[in-house]
Amino acid sequence: MDELAETIQCPYCFSTFEIMMDGAGGARQSFVYDCEICCRPILIKAVIHGNEVILEVERES
Repeated sequence: MDELAETIQCPYCFSTFEIMMDGAGGARQSFVYDCEICCRPILIKAVIHGNEVILEVERES
């Protein structure tokens, strides 16, 4: 599977931006991504079913 583009909203500054995810990383993924605006760490949990991606985005604490 190719890379997947998803739009997320930062749980700190509420800015929205696009992230790229590796579809070959498995059906369930969890990773930390720094906000492109405020640079704070965001915990992203993803479930991938074919072309459908379900994301859970929260502050890393």
